[in-house]
Amino acid sequence: AGSWAECAANCNAQGYTGTAGTENGEECWCSTTDGAQGTAAPGDCNSPCPDDPSKTCGDASRLNEFSFDCSAQYYSCSGTACVSDPNGPWTTPDCDSACQ
Repeated sequence: AGSWAECAANCNAQGYTGTAGTENGEECWCSTTDGAQGTAAPGDCNSPCPDDPSKTCGDASRLNEFSFDCSAQYYSCSGTACVSDPNGPWTTPDCDSACQ
């Protein structure tokens, strides 16, 4: 995975919830266990994430662990108003202009 977001999305798609980790710049690991699974010395996780170099994606045999929540809010039309709807087509509440 090239970023924390991509790793979290991959884990969520596989049915994992809670904790993910990136290793060695591109690998993604998933867990159903919450919380840190260990600690590394400062500076051990220095591989930049390819898709988000502002974050580190672990290093050789080192994980950057993080919690994630991939629940999304969806919206659809109810009359002329945009309302929360788990089956809706939009992920933004700014869909009023599409509702007639």
